[in-house]
Amino acid sequence: MNQLAPEPAAFSMFDVLKGTLRRRLLIGLFLVAGIAGGLAIIKVFKPQYQSEARVVIESLATPFDQSNSAQQDLRPDRITDQFVASQVAVLDSEDLARRILRDLNLVGKPQFDPLAKGMGTAKKLLVASGFSDDPRKMTEEQRALRVLSASKTVYPIALSNVIAVKYTAEDAETAARLANALAETYVTSTRERDTGANDRAREWLGSQIDDLRKKVSDSEAAVEKFRADAGLLKGQTATLGVQKISELNSQITLAEAAASEAQAKADGISRMLRTTGSVDASSEVLGSPLILALRQQQISAQRRLADLSATYLPNHPKMKAAQQEIDNINRQVRREAIKIVDSLHEEANVAAARAETLRGELERLKGREGGALQDEVKLNALEREAAANRTLLENMLSRYADASARQESSLQPGYARIIQTATPAAAPYFPKVGPTLMLTTFAGLGLGLGLAFLLEMMALAGRAAAPFEGDPARPPRERRPRLQNLPDPMFVPDFRPSAPAMAPAMATASAIVPAMPQLVASMAFPPSFSEAQVLLADTHDGRGISDAVNRIAASVSDLQGARAIRSFCAMSIGGGHEAAMVSVALARKLVANGLKTVLVDATARRPSLVDFLALHNGEGLGELVTGAVDFTHIVQRDPQSDARIIRFGLRDDATAQGQIAARIEAIVGALAQMFDVVLVHAGEASPQTAALVRGCNGGILLAAPSRQRDAVAAAATLSKQGLEHALFVKIEPASGAQGSEARRVG
Repeated sequence: MNQLAPEPAAFSMFDVLKGTLRRRLLIGLFLVAGIAGGLAIIKVFKPQYQSEARVVIESLATPFDQSNSAQQDLRPDRITDQFVASQVAVLDSEDLARRILRDLNLVGKPQFDPLAKGMGTAKKLLVASGFSDDPRKMTEEQRALRVLSASKTVYPIALSNVIAVKYTAEDAETAARLANALAETYVTSTRERDTGANDRAREWLGSQIDDLRKKVSDSEAAVEKFRADAGLLKGQTATLGVQKISELNSQITLAEAAASEAQAKADGISRMLRTTGSVDASSEVLGSPLILALRQQQISAQRRLADLSATYLPNHPKMKAAQQEIDNINRQVRREAIKIVDSLHEEANVAAARAETLRGELERLKGREGGALQDEVKLNALEREAAANRTLLENMLSRYADASARQESSLQPGYARIIQTATPAAAPYFPKVGPTLMLTTFAGLGLGLGLAFLLEMMALAGRAAAPFEGDPARPPRERRPRLQNLPDPMFVPDFRPSAPAMAPAMATASAIVPAMPQLVASMAFPPSFSEAQVLLADTHDGRGISDAVNRIAASVSDLQGARAIRSFCAMSIGGGHEAAMVSVALARKLVANGLKTVLVDATARRPSLVDFLALHNGEGLGELVTGAVDFTHIVQRDPQSDARIIRFGLRDDATAQGQIAARIEAIVGALAQMFDVVLVHAGEASPQTAALVRGCNGGILLAAPSRQRDAVAAAATLSKQGLEHALFVKIEPASGAQGSEARRVG
């Protein structure tokens, strides 16, 4: 590995734009190509004209469209968005297109038959490769239908019940004619739909009316036959039996009233005769002619008696004769009154006998009418059936009259009407010269600028990723001297060696490197990322690399306590993902030992800490250095321990890496004030690593035995950046007992 050196300065956006504008030839070529493409489009494509017709969907029915307007619902049909969408599908259907092709006789015309001018070579190649259908296998009608369907556009206008019908053709007259034909045919089809349903309803109503007429006739005949058989003949208001019972009730009432009246009159006259002996107060007695004559004689006799009493005494014979005459008249009046009483008694008896006779006749009629009621119930059922059949027949006749009044399609209201007819367009719809040239010109210019920008970014990124050559004062290809006199054991000797035999070698090395890493552990590491994940999970059970991690954690704790080294960086020399895995395991072990630890991911190379921790990528150092977030937003907790994690961030470009390197020392210093140990993951050592680990006092270098010299050189370079102590972890291949254990776990 080359000796580590500081990261070169990052490039700015101004440099990118300036480099992009230097590629004027490339931008000009694309600009000319865009203009040429626009001219080619205008030249190659034939002008297309477009015309538009509009149809409004609404209920055109009125109360006067049918013969019986009283049966019509005066509310208009409610047009919904679903109904409008259905009508759009009808307008865009193939059946409507076939009808237009037949009505306008378009099948076989050159503009509706792609095979009229033959198949071109490009078309044949597309058909042969399966990218296009073979028009030769279609009928003329199918080819015309495909052309018509591809040229028309049907869509609803938003927030309305209006449907627009557009047609595009090479001829303006053809475009307008076909757009109008589509709209007119659709409007006609809406009326024909109702006409077909009306004809079917009329036929059905006719057959039902014939059946109902026979049913009505049969039911009415059955009613009359049953009425005659049961004797339920009707009178003015009811049956004859009911009317007769009503009349008998009236006669009985009158007879009883007459008997009561006669008896009352007789009793009154008898009571007068018993009490007063006179019947002067009885209207019945006074109304008799004989009584009236006797009353006149009585008055004349009383007058004569009064005249005689003025001359004679009561014992005079004339007075006695006059009094005797009066007495005779009174006796005659009494006898006549008694006769009237007897006549009234006889009249009362006759009326009572008549009432009794009528009562017997009534009971007889009631007995006969009780049996007639059951027959009347059956008669009512027959009458209801006949009435229902008659009502249904009348409704059917009314509906048949409505259907007969709308036999022609022109009489149907339909659901649509044309509100805008298509007119021939004055200018072509496509291509338009000005917009086409402008669009292709801007497209060519944009492609040229984009490609030039991309090439400039790639060039700058390549220059930024080139190996660092050292100080500009040195020769450009000067290489550091190789360490010739260092021993080549299986481990790197301690920084303070005690073996006298190694003193010369260490003296030679000290002349080149001021500090040498101390070997603290050795571990077998699997080559695949999945095996490394399993190995990391097994550290909780004390298997795999647990012993090595414990040794590293013990060394870090000693340095943190004895020498107050609180910030460490972990990196691999020529390795892969071992630095990330060891960093995670070490951070968890330090937290378990009681040290408050934060793990910082300072490299965007994958796999990173985010992959081993199974975290989603988010804001981190890249956003912190730009001021977009602060520490409270980027410090996260490890899902499996109390360690704190700071991700690299969402910005993984070279600019973000340079900004992080410029501020990493301040970030590590701030974290060291809050945590016992700050562990920075630097990934695989590169020329930019020295800038990324500034501010770290201790280092953990992971390398294979064959890369020990490179680890010593890396430690020497990092010591110039402030590294006080370096720990070396030897990475063995996954073989032997440890390798078997790793493979078994994986």
